[in-house]
Amino acid sequence: MEITEFRFKPAPIAPELRKRFSLQYIEALETFFSELARNGLALETGAQITQDKDGSYICRIIACDERAITEHNFSYDTKKALSRLLDMSDGLPQFSNVGHDPLHHHCKCRQPSHLVLNPCAEWEGTPVQCGDCMASIPLYRLVRHAGDMEFDDVLRWRRLYRAYLYQCLIGIDSIDGHESYQMLHECVSTLSLAGRALAGQIEQAVGIPVYYPIYYKYERVSDVCPQCGERWRNSYPDGVKFSHVCLGCRLVSSEAPHKEYN
Repeated sequence: MEITEFRFKPAPIAPELRKRFSLQYIEALETFFSELARNGLALETGAQITQDKDGSYICRIIACDERAITEHNFSYDTKKALSRLLDMSDGLPQFSNVGHDPLHHHCKCRQPSHLVLNPCAEWEGTPVQCGDCMASIPLYRLVRHAGDMEFDDVLRWRRLYRAYLYQCLIGIDSIDGHESYQMLHECVSTLSLAGRALAGQIEQAVGIPVYYPIYYKYERVSDVCPQCGERWRNSYPDGVKFSHVCLGCRLVSSEAPHKEYN
């Protein structure tokens, strides 16, 4: 991951209009950085925005890799958000790579053998994980032309998964006490079916297997796949780093998840 800095300077404005203009300008900044995340180019961490003494706004984001933030990769909505921001700015922005994020890394494998949908926190990486190095895959790399696709659905799936996980872990649930756990644990829950459909779309785009994670809270993972009933205890953990994997159903689960997989 790359820490990337933008410096935008608002256009001169009459004193009586400055307060309203400042609010509109910050909104335009936030919209642009939100579109970068939807575009698969930056993490959903929320941009850090500060104002310098000269009135410029200094904005830092975490780009998915060193090549992500280029206009060539921008979707239509990202370009429109940038265009609106430039219309309100005094000249073009200054742009620079500040350095590497020391805590998180993106996948640098030349050809991953498989991918896994990864419900990690928004600031830890993307929702797609390399199955070999267990690092995040920059989302824009999942399509031939990054500007052709936005990733609202996979980002929404990650947020829903983590919301259900939070409810499950702290005991906030529906009246029967099982809804959130069933969403995570059942391979045919509405959450799982939506996520598995996304995994299938990504697999079709990249041409390698994409697995969906099934969650177990307390009980030991069954030795048979919850979808097809075939035995799925993993005999080759060096290949697929989960204790259980079904190659046909594209499901994985772990009795003791690796620390990289949250």
